[in-house]
Amino acid sequence: MNLTITQENVHLLLPSKLSWMANMLAEDKGISIVEAMKMLYASEVYSRLEKESTKAWHLGAVALYEDFQAGCPHVVFLFRPAAGRGNAVPPADGTGLGGDCPD
Repeated sequence: MNLTITQENVHLLLPSKLSWMANMLAEDKGISIVEAMKMLYASEVYSRLEKESTKAWHLGAVALYEDFQAGCPHVVFLFRPAAGRGNAVPPADGTGLGGDCPD
């Protein structure tokens, strides 16, 4: 069984994350799930999430929702694959770790 996430299969991870995010957004803003989904699909967070190379799919729904609310990335996605594993890990030099949003 191949467990590698690629651009061809990353879309399989999105419905669950978006469902959680849409529920949080609908509750926070008092809007419908449909309106919440429209907002999420049009967001920069979704744009990053649908690109496997950003590794945004590693983040949970809460972190992604926080990114959406902040309007900026929670993490700069500069991950490298771990040796011998399909998982990605932050580079040893500390790049790719969280930071403040740019002004």
